[in-house]
Amino acid sequence: MSTTAANYSDDPVSPELRAQYAANDITVLWESPNGALPPPSERARVWHWGDIRPVMFETAKITLPAIIERRVMQLVNPTVDNPGSESIAGLLNAGIQALMPGEHARPHRHSMHALRFVLEGHGAETVVEGKSCAMEPGDLIVTPGWTWHEHRNVEGQPTVWVDILDAALHRAFGTARFQPGPIQSPRSVIADAAFTSGAFVPVAAQVEAQSYSPIFRYSAADARRAVEVAPTAADGSRTVRYADPVTGGAVLPTIDCYLTQIEAGTATHAVRSSASALCVVVDGEGETQVGDDLVSWGPKDVFSLPQGQWVSHRCKHGKARLFTASNREVFRHLGLLTEELAA
Repeated sequence: MSTTAANYSDDPVSPELRAQYAANDITVLWESPNGALPPPSERARVWHWGDIRPVMFETAKITLPAIIERRVMQLVNPTVDNPGSESIAGLLNAGIQALMPGEHARPHRHSMHALRFVLEGHGAETVVEGKSCAMEPGDLIVTPGWTWHEHRNVEGQPTVWVDILDAALHRAFGTARFQPGPIQSPRSVIADAAFTSGAFVPVAAQVEAQSYSPIFRYSAADARRAVEVAPTAADGSRTVRYADPVTGGAVLPTIDCYLTQIEAGTATHAVRSSASALCVVVDGEGETQVGDDLVSWGPKDVFSLPQGQWVSHRCKHGKARLFTASNREVFRHLGLLTEELAA
């Protein structure tokens, strides 16, 4: 409990000294509300696909060009103690974006790292630094910071995906930047076919100098095959990491991604992390215990995992798969990552 001047029968600080504090924009720590930090107030929040899908398609009827390019419904967790961040969990942002047939979100780039996890639709594409990335349900598309990218849906079906960004982190650091097209000085990229074998990677200057994965599209089929044969992890799940094939690390320096498979009728052991995360339900039904909150989920639902909470998942029937995006890499780089497995 912090001590304030009101706790004293006689203020130990003279009026003259207080006047000097005020004149010089000084506060004293023993009176600061931040002197004794309160426990985090953030709680888990779930967005059910059955609720938000009709809202998205109603929003998609608005076809002004400026809206098409930024037709994103941001998922904002009101319990995040970071006013103005518009985040879903900690310093992670997420939203639902849709591209209708015949629409084109023109090229742009920004300092924020971003991911696109596709929920439904066929025939659309994201083009990253000239590399075309098909957008099929369950695909992960990576758009690293300051790479030119655009979204096209020439003759495909209505396509909807989850946007995940580190925008709140950039706002906190003062590094958020945005540049509209036309494209200027595109980077040289290597075809994904050069990374089709996990045992071999090309030796190229542009790959070695990057801080992010040279692969921009991770297909749902590849991820599903990998998780099916993955050994059981310490928490009891089958989990695979979307990895940079050159370093074996995270796909982006600030966002780490995983696909978790939970077998029928089983539950994972509780884990706790200093990092925040969000989950997108790929398929299956179940529930997740997040601290004192119990979150029930089904296909395409999105829910948050606040930092510092014990988290365990349970599959109700059949198999369930969860896509998870975490900012654990930020904490790891800063030496602040702690992770625990319940005994």
